[in-house]
Amino acid sequence: GGDSIRGFIFALLIGRIIGTYSSLCISTPIVVDLDKKNKV
Repeated sequence: GGDSIRGFIFALLIGRIIGTYSSLCISTPIVVDLDKKNKV
């Protein structure tokens, strides 16, 4: 049970962290750019 699924859980956790980080890094400049265009 637990030992065989541990690697999968670790991969899931790493994927979630990387996904969240990349989403923040990609979406933040887009939101800032759109906000600047709307103010002009």
